[in-house]
Amino acid sequence: MKKIISGLIISIFVATTLVGCATVSSRPRPMHIENSRIVEIPFDIVWTQLIEYLSSKQIQLKTIDKDSGFVDTESMLLPSEIVADYAWTGEGLPTGLHPRGQIKANIFVKKLSASQTSVTVNPRVQVFQVYINQIAPGGWFDAKSTGKFESDILNIFQ
Repeated sequence: MKKIISGLIISIFVATTLVGCATVSSRPRPMHIENSRIVEIPFDIVWTQLIEYLSSKQIQLKTIDKDSGFVDTESMLLPSEIVADYAWTGEGLPTGLHPRGQIKANIFVKKLSASQTSVTVNPRVQVFQVYINQIAPGGWFDAKSTGKFESDILNIFQ
């Protein structure tokens, strides 16, 4: 009986250690993420550049309404090689093994004047956690944005 209990305690300790290791992230927390910018470009040009950029990157659009300046993208799967570029998974969010990710965004374009336009990018980033040992359940978890997606969009207007 002692061997069974000892074995069970050791198994729980090992499992807890493995899961605990999977939650550690060595990447620093993104401090300031710029998700909005005012550009000295007329609304119509900003709108055209935005739609051309999204199309060139094969980003599927769910909703597009030029009158309200609103673009909503479909969820885009991120391959495991680039998930870390877009998703920060610190602060106890499981990172585990072989993560996949997805990102979707709302983009708002607002005419401020004849020559000024405001652009705001609001992404939702998620990672899919897969555990080899299946001790912890897998699934989609919300992650924090690293700011790369936002800067990719905002930098097209420079």
